[in-house]
Amino acid sequence: MPENQGSLIPLTAAQRGVWYGQQLDPESTKYNIAEILEISGPLDEKLFDAALRSVAQEFEAMNIEFVVQDDVPWQRAASRPAPGCPLVDLSAEPDPSAAAERYMAEDMARVDSLAAPTQTYALLRLGPELHYWYSRYHHIVMDGLSGSVVAHRIAEMYTAKMAGGDLPPVFSPICALVDDELAYCGSPDFESDRAYWTQKYADYPADWEDRGTFVERRRQRIGEEGAAASASISASAATDCTRGRRSLRRLAELRRLASASRTTWSAVVVSAVALHLSRVTGDSEVAIGLASHGRRNSMRAWSG
Repeated sequence: MPENQGSLIPLTAAQRGVWYGQQLDPESTKYNIAEILEISGPLDEKLFDAALRSVAQEFEAMNIEFVVQDDVPWQRAASRPAPGCPLVDLSAEPDPSAAAERYMAEDMARVDSLAAPTQTYALLRLGPELHYWYSRYHHIVMDGLSGSVVAHRIAEMYTAKMAGGDLPPVFSPICALVDDELAYCGSPDFESDRAYWTQKYADYPADWEDRGTFVERRRQRIGEEGAAASASISASAATDCTRGRRSLRRLAELRRLASASRTTWSAVVVSAVALHLSRVTGDSEVAIGLASHGRRNSMRAWSG
């Protein structure tokens, strides 16, 4: 049992943003984040479930609950049963890929509990040697980097179990991330970074919120027949990844364009979004908020 289990731990700045955002819109699913990984080839489904259950106990962020004391939100580690990874056999469906899309989109439309966020997993069997591993988290306990850390650890654990062994347990306490952020905020690096970014955007209009045009985000919805009609980024990404190799071809095209422009494919995507917003709003200047994990190297192997 972790020493700090039950102890109240402050929220990070990013967690506070998610907390208050969810409080303002409690029925919103916008803080659901999900990922699917395609697994091709033979897979021991029961062993995969066992590997996931083992890893779920190692990362404290996957066992966090939130409480409010004197109007201040806190988090603490809790003891929970390890979440399983149920097998969903879609191989007999007329279109297994479409069935997988519906399954994931319907799950993404569920509102998670902010008090005790859950992790949802499913192993979708599309064929004898084709599976999709689906995972969903609440953004207050998991981000893209953390999801990658967890996925790699599960892959390592599965590989070890397939070889008849196991891995020494690791412990990833959430307090390490909180302590690191508090140390950074009190360091000269924080003041230096703040001065840099303040100066960089010193000429940006102070009243930009009043002058600009906001593009409303469409909500996810489920049709009468259970088919998902979603505009959320997460569900759309999941849908696109299941349509053959179309997304891979698009990525290859993006990489070629980026290489010709001496930049990265992600920069090309951001530029395209900015151009689209400019055309939609009629504004010559657009502001786009981009999330960044902002972690120093020592914290990149932590989940939270």
